[in-house]
Amino acid sequence: MSGVISDNTQKASGVIASVASATLDSSDPTASTNPSTGVGTKWINTTSGEIFLCTDATAGANKWIGQKLKKVTSSRGIWGGGSQNSSGHTTCIDYVNISVLGNATDFGDLIGHGDPGQSASTSNGVSARGLFFGGYISGYYDGISYVTITSAGNSADFGDSAHQGRSNSMSVSNGTNDRAVWCGGSITGSHSAGPQREFMDYVTVSSASNASDFGDMIDERGSGASFSNGVHDRGILYAGYEGFTYNTPFEKIEYITISTPSNGTTFGNANMVDYSANPNGLAAVGGCSNDTNDRGIKMGGNEPVSGKIDTIDYLNIVSLGDSQSFGTITTATGSGMCCVSDGTGERGLGAGGSVGSPSVDVNTIEYVTISTPSDAADFGDLTEARHWHAGCSNGAE
Repeated sequence: MSGVISDNTQKASGVIASVASATLDSSDPTASTNPSTGVGTKWINTTSGEIFLCTDATAGANKWIGQKLKKVTSSRGIWGGGSQNSSGHTTCIDYVNISVLGNATDFGDLIGHGDPGQSASTSNGVSARGLFFGGYISGYYDGISYVTITSAGNSADFGDSAHQGRSNSMSVSNGTNDRAVWCGGSITGSHSAGPQREFMDYVTVSSASNASDFGDMIDERGSGASFSNGVHDRGILYAGYEGFTYNTPFEKIEYITISTPSNGTTFGNANMVDYSANPNGLAAVGGCSNDTNDRGIKMGGNEPVSGKIDTIDYLNIVSLGDSQSFGTITTATGSGMCCVSDGTGERGLGAGGSVGSPSVDVNTIEYVTISTPSDAADFGDLTEARHWHAGCSNGAE
C-alpha cells in the first residue's frame, strides 16, 4: 500500500480515514488567528515542525497548545496610576486584551500609592503577577505592591525597597524565571524634580518580601524606558533624566543580566538622528519588547529643544549598539507614555502621555507590530487620561 495513512476508523483492515487538513505556516498561531474550523484546528509551524491544536476558538482570544506543551493564549495588559495635570493623580488600574482592539476596562486601584504616576512596573510573564514599584506620597515611597494580572482587583502590599523610596524609576524582569529588578529614580525635591539615583533592587516576583541590593547603574537617572527579552535574561535601561539636574535628558543605553546581581554595562546610545539638538538626549519615554524574539522599542518622549516627540525607535536586545528609527506614534506624547506588549505575539501598545504646551493629558492607546517597523495605529482609549503611569502584562515566557 502506498500513500498517507491517517487514523483507522474501524478494526477491519483496509479502512482508511480521510486526512484532516492542517494550516501550514512558517510561524506559530496567535491568539487572534481565529480558525474557521474552530476547536480542534491543526496548525503546523513549517519552520520549527511543531504542531498546535486550537483548544478555544473565541474570536480574538484563541488558545492553542503545541506538542511541546507550548501555549499560545491572549495576553492582558494593565496600566496603573498616573499623574494628571488637571487633578494631581489617579489610583485607577485599567486593562485590555492586547490581541483585540478596543477601549480599556477598569481593573481596580493601586493601594498604598499616593501619587502612583511616578511608579515603575513589571511582571513574571505568563505566571501573571504584576509588581508596582515606588512612587510619591507627599515624599518618596519605598513600597512595592502586586496584582494578579488575570484577576481584576486592587493591589496588595508586597514589601519594601532595599534602599530609599523614589519615583520615576525603571524596572525589568526575566519573565517566568521570576526575578524583577527596580532601577534608579528620583529621590528628593518635588515629585516632578530632584536628583536621580543609580542603585538597583531585586525581588523574586512570586514571593512577597523586601527587596535586596542588585548593584548600580552606570549613571544616576530616572524616567527612562526599560524592557527585557524575558527568559533570555537581558534587561535594557534606555535614556532618561540624568544626575542631579532633573531636566537634563541624556541618550545612553545600558544593560544588566537579570539573574546575576551586578552593575550596569554600556550598551549603546539612543537614536538621535531625527531630533533637532543631536545629541541632547531623551527622557519620559515608554518601552516594551517582543520577549524572546529579542527586539525592544521605545515610544515618544521629551527632547530638550524639540520638546515632545512622536518617534518610535528599536534595538536588538542581544546585540550591543545604538537604536534605530522604527516609525512614529499618532501624536507627540512626551512626559510619560507607558508601553506594554504580548511578548512573542509581537503587539506593542503605547498608552497615555501628555501633549502640547501647556501639557494636556491624553487617554489614547495605539499599537505596533514590534517585528515590523511602521507607524502606530489606533487601538482604543484608557478609562482616564494620564501620564507617567506604570504598566505590565502577562505576555512573556
